[in-house]
Amino acid sequence: MPKTARKKIWPILILIAVLGAIVFGKVYFPEKFQASFLMQKLADLITPQYQLKAQIAELEKENKNLRAQIFDQGIMPTSTVKVYSSYPFNNSQYIVLAAGSKEGVSVGDVVTYGKNILVGKIQSVSLNESIAESIFNPNWEMSVRIGSQQVNSLFRGGIELDVTLIPKNTPVNVGDTVVTASQGFPYGLEVGTIQSVTDDVGTPYKHAVLTAPFKLQDLRDVSIVHY
Repeated sequence: MPKTARKKIWPILILIAVLGAIVFGKVYFPEKFQASFLMQKLADLITPQYQLKAQIAELEKENKNLRAQIFDQGIMPTSTVKVYSSYPFNNSQYIVLAAGSKEGVSVGDVVTYGKNILVGKIQSVSLNESIAESIFNPNWEMSVRIGSQQVNSLFRGGIELDVTLIPKNTPVNVGDTVVTASQGFPYGLEVGTIQSVTDDVGTPYKHAVLTAPFKLQDLRDVSIVHY
């Protein structure tokens, strides 16, 4: 047979073989060995797993949303209080608020700017006023964490905000956010951002200078967190 004829007949033979295999499979093979049956069984095994994964993902999403709602509605405040002016006797250590026990303010309540920026903590309360110690008080100390790696360190207040006891082998960079990680405060309140990092000579630590996200003299309204 010429080569050109053989080239033309090969596609026909292949088509006949495929059709024959399909017919042969349907006629002579039991149902459990047929391709369509096997594919259906495989789909029956895989589909529930995908459905279960989808259900788990949806439950995790709902759980996150629920936690956020509980934190937002149950802990964080829904209203703000006014800050009294101390001009011209500016004092960066304390602020006086136009709300007291009459409005439900208590000693130990946390003061925030907005919902997630730490300002201070209530130290004394009268009927219509309260005094809060600010993070700029040199006596202020608390545990914090830095950046996405959540590096443990110690925050110290003052005119210049410092973070100390940062292990030298940890990744801390300018621009990293510092958040609360101390008992007595909602976790994750923003304290400031890293402005500079310096090694402490002769120690296994380094320290950083922070920039606060607000200026105390610019505060007009703050929120009270009953924590």
